[in-house]
Amino acid sequence: MNERMQRRLEMNLTQAEAARRAGRSLDTWRKWEADPSSVGEESRRRCSAVLRLEVHEVPVGSDVGDLYVRTWGECPFMTPRQAYAISVQLDVWNDIEISEWVQSPDEPLYTVGPFESFDLPVMMLVGENRAWAAGVAQRCAVIAREIESGVLPCDRPGPYIDEVLFGAASNAARGWAEIDPSLVEPVPAREETRGDAGDDEYRVGDDYWGELYDEFDDRSRWTDYDYPLLKDNPALRHLLDERPPLTWLDPPFDPDPDLRALLSMMPGVEG
Repeated sequence: MNERMQRRLEMNLTQAEAARRAGRSLDTWRKWEADPSSVGEESRRRCSAVLRLEVHEVPVGSDVGDLYVRTWGECPFMTPRQAYAISVQLDVWNDIEISEWVQSPDEPLYTVGPFESFDLPVMMLVGENRAWAAGVAQRCAVIAREIESGVLPCDRPGPYIDEVLFGAASNAARGWAEIDPSLVEPVPAREETRGDAGDDEYRVGDDYWGELYDEFDDRSRWTDYDYPLLKDNPALRHLLDERPPLTWLDPPFDPDPDLRALLSMMPGVEG
């Protein structure tokens, strides 16, 4: 056990919690904790700060904070801290929970995040499918990086799982961000800007998530994306019949005219 690991354990921090406070990915934290020379100077400074200082003394306004302020600072329905919390949650699912399960599936998949938030009938159809779980982990990484650049799943065509994951990550991020606000301190706080919702001057504050949920519901491409996240939803059975979970990673299929013409000539395929 090196001094960095010992100090983290003394502070009662998991690697994921420490990475959140540093504003770095779990992979970067693990590399730094094992060998600081394996990461860049800024990452070394941020990771060292988490273990050297009290939580409230960790400097903010870092490059990760600047990034989220640039992409979400003027967004009326989601704050930079909320965007950061959601992308961190997606990274945790990708880097830790799903990836570790794929490597060593020693517990049921339905107990692993984000799948523990899905209604059980979904996971009964998935079973212990490692390839599917690995595909979901990849989508978590894609969505997290897109959020960093200012893009939400509803902003572009994508597989059904993307909007489901965003909904699940929003719910989970809201929970831990409200319980321990220090975990989002790498990104500057934003207070609510007064005005009527929809006005140019209106901006939600960090503690208000309802506007984000409403906006995403209105703009979602898959209007039933939240069905798997609503326990005992009577419409879920129909969704699972029409769209089985193993198809949720499939991209939307809209063939170009030449491909459509080719398909129309295949036996049993209507144009």
